Amino acid sequence: MGEYSKAFSVLKESLNIHQMSQDNNNSKFAATTYYWLGRIECFMKIIRKHLNTIEKQYKQYKKRALPEKHPDFAITYSNIGDVKRLTGDHTTARSFLEKALEIQENVTCDRCDLAWIYTYMGETYREMKDYSTALELLEKALKIRDKLLASSHPDLAVTCRNLAKVYNGRRQFKVASGLAQLAVEMAEQKLSEKHPHILEYKETVLEIRKSL
Repeated sequence: MGEYSKAFSVLKESLNIHQMSQDNNNSKFAATTYYWLGRIECFMKIIRKHLNTIEKQYKQYKKRALPEKHPDFAITYSNIGDVKRLTGDHTTARSFLEKALEIQENVTCDRCDLAWIYTYMGETYREMKDYSTALELLEKALKIRDKLLASSHPDLAVTCRNLAKVYNGRRQFKVASGLAQLAVEMAEQKLSEKHPHILEYKETVLEIRKSL
């Protein structure tokens, strides 16, 4: 629903209670909570704090003595990679995302997590203006999500918007405009009218239409 501040407060309080309880050695619970705190921080654009949260999540995985090729590490690496992308450090971003991809493509994992890695990598290459590689990666993400998710799932809207930005960079404005509008329509089926994602997608539509 986009109420990130409320969600963040609830998760933070849950983590505080957990840390004060006799069950404070349950690192799996802590790692999961840090993961969702990090995602919310990312949505709220609190980038530096997000990286700190991811590092705490990584320590919890280490505490659980997980093997280095465990899918949970892939999620952590992909999140670090995306934060590095958001700060403009594309070289480090690619390094972490490639580590994540190496794990996810070679072990049994959640295919939706793999789709997110392709998404982050696609966005990284798009920002580097390597639109061909970006398109290839985002189409892989779309293929996974098309197969696993309902047609109105918000993650599909994310992919459509990302593809729109790639086509916009390639100056294929009509294709970009259609995908951006589709992202808005898909998101509106599940998200509230004032959800930050819908507002961002509408901004993308307006930005592309200026080039038509």
